[in-house]
Amino acid sequence: MGKPNFGVECRVQLQQRAHVVNSDYRYDVGVREACARDVDSMCADAKKKLRGQAQVLKCLVKSLADANDGCQSELGRLVRHALWDYASAAPLTAACDADVDALCPANTATRPGGVFTIGAAGHCLSKALVEGKPLAPDCRDLVIAAAPREARAYLTAPDKAGAVVQRVAQLQRAAGLEGVLVDPYKREGSAVTVTGWAALACLASMFVVAAGAGVLAYRRATGADKPHTQYVKSGDA
Repeated sequence: MGKPNFGVECRVQLQQRAHVVNSDYRYDVGVREACARDVDSMCADAKKKLRGQAQVLKCLVKSLADANDGCQSELGRLVRHALWDYASAAPLTAACDADVDALCPANTATRPGGVFTIGAAGHCLSKALVEGKPLAPDCRDLVIAAAPREARAYLTAPDKAGAVVQRVAQLQRAAGLEGVLVDPYKREGSAVTVTGWAALACLASMFVVAAGAGVLAYRRATGADKPHTQYVKSGDA
């Protein structure tokens, strides 16, 4: 929908459909089926409230950690799309309106139809969270719900990310790779110079990098990385 030649009428219809789905969980088949038990057990009160205000969806976002795996995946997809096609005052994402106004560039604020450029708000909010900028609690919950599942642990415990960066730096120094992988002193060692969800994927990949750096450090320490020829001298026959 973000392409310039995308039909206006088709875009409007899709946006209206998305608004309905993001306002009532029953219209999203994936969420409705995967989260049925969690809705009954954790969001029974929200289920009884006025429909069309995303009450159940907001309840599920708050209870994300306790939801079943399938529900987490489907809910993450729905919230990710809602932030991707963000519009102010929408029932599900209204908690992020103030943060979008404060943190997101004004020059990306509108496109035909009067809503945010496709993907701009979601990218902006995810970048803000990765960089440790304060978000409203309910907005932070939405951004975490929309994040790739593997990255949520780093968002809920950001000290882990800093610890990984420091560990990779230690291993690269031990392996003689100074400055190759990370610079823990740049910007206080707490930032990664990629943005949005790419940064979160990079954090997860750092564990793999750390393991590889450890193996390399061991090989250098033992001399296993240097080619050598073994000579065997036999005695007199």
